[in-house]
Amino acid sequence: MGSRMDYRASLYTLSRDTTEIAETAVYLEEAQQRNFQRWPILGEYVWPNNFIGKTYAEEVAYLGQWLDERLVWMDANFLSELRRVPDLAGQLTAVEERPAAVPPSFALGQNYPNPFNGATAIHFSLAAPGAVDLGVYDLAGQKVATLAQGARQAGEHAVRWNGADDRGRELASGIYLYRLRTFAHEQTKKLLLLR
Repeated sequence: MGSRMDYRASLYTLSRDTTEIAETAVYLEEAQQRNFQRWPILGEYVWPNNFIGKTYAEEVAYLGQWLDERLVWMDANFLSELRRVPDLAGQLTAVEERPAAVPPSFALGQNYPNPFNGATAIHFSLAAPGAVDLGVYDLAGQKVATLAQGARQAGEHAVRWNGADDRGRELASGIYLYRLRTFAHEQTKKLLLLR
């Protein structure tokens, strides 16, 4: 039965769920701003939700916590039931075990949308854990914004950039470069900000 538990653990993990929630939140950022402006329900009870977040980020964080709690419940209840299910006709049944989805190499994806007005998502993958520095540069080579800095686990990552510099000021329309650096790798791509 260990293989069934390992299979569940390889499919549904908090880090994978957190990454997928963060990526989805990035893509829905503009829509959520429009929706909460039109229907200002943040901070108010809306049935059937028992959690009342004051910001979109709190709502997204709560979703991640809720999913994590459900995984713990599944491990404690559902998987223990699987141990009681005998193999059919005494035959060995198994689930193919897959290794955790770790990208085969370092990669920096093209931002989306591009060109953008408002916000854009930048995806990158790391084949091994390590320190990263993801920054945005003007064409003169000056760093204008830091998007990710510090230790990151191996795997897929996504960050959102709203076109502002490190001080929160909106940058002018134009072409900017974004660069991902690790100890062993470096990659740079272009993006177009339209105001």
